[in-house]
Amino acid sequence: MAQLNSDKDDLGRLRSSQGFLTWLKNPDNKAVDTTLSAQLDALISEATGYATGNVGNGAGAVVTQTYSDLLKVDQSNRRWRDRLSMITGSASLLYRIPIDGCREWYGKGRKDTITLTSIDLSSATGASSDLQLATNTCNPLSIASTGIGISFLANPTYSFVPTDNANNQVVGMSSKNDRLPLYALMYNVSISGSRWDKPVEFFATAGVGLTSTSSTTTGDFLGGLSVSLARRTLFLTPALDFGQRTTLAPGFTLNTTPQGSLTAVPTVTTWKPGFMLAISFGVGPS
Repeated sequence: MAQLNSDKDDLGRLRSSQGFLTWLKNPDNKAVDTTLSAQLDALISEATGYATGNVGNGAGAVVTQTYSDLLKVDQSNRRWRDRLSMITGSASLLYRIPIDGCREWYGKGRKDTITLTSIDLSSATGASSDLQLATNTCNPLSIASTGIGISFLANPTYSFVPTDNANNQVVGMSSKNDRLPLYALMYNVSISGSRWDKPVEFFATAGVGLTSTSSTTTGDFLGGLSVSLARRTLFLTPALDFGQRTTLAPGFTLNTTPQGSLTAVPTVTTWKPGFMLAISFGVGPS
């Protein structure tokens, strides 16, 4: 306002200054005297209106309304500054959200989504919006998997084999079968200390495996540890393989000549421990 009063006074002094009056005495300038004087008077009146801020006084009404709007904005800013000072001064911006752990032994698990809802208090309609802060995937404790592997539990086939051109025969093996293909079906229980979604987890594994040799299918029991990759998509399982395998009957050994007349080498089936390695894929419900 002080600047507007100063501008008004400057225009008034210009209107009555000696230089301006001398300029008007020039006959060539008489024609513009009326117009110029009217413009100066209008500028002085406008500056006066801005300076006083009187309602209904032309430009002064605009100034009054603008000043009123400024006071409203300043009042609103003060309210928000007070609110922010309360948050930053005493309250904590850290908020802990407890999430229940998974209790399912088997199934789809659970997914928790944490969303922050904000409301615009400065809006006349109180518009709200949702902001997703985090998503937590809770897997069940266990998962089944199936795949293929190799059993290193040998299953030889015994027969009489010739030792010389005279066709003398001794007890031997027609095939050794040190490595057998294996189809595995396993149940994996997490032991990694957490049920939350992880790229890599460790499991205790038990299951069954099917091996086949000489047109005979044998069922084995499997037990060991598994490592899951890609969030339980792929499982790598080294495990103990406990299965039935063929051995020589008591009293018979390799490279010996049997006594009596035999058409086949006497054998028995016994349970033996071994080792197996399998790669399987998770088959938990999606």
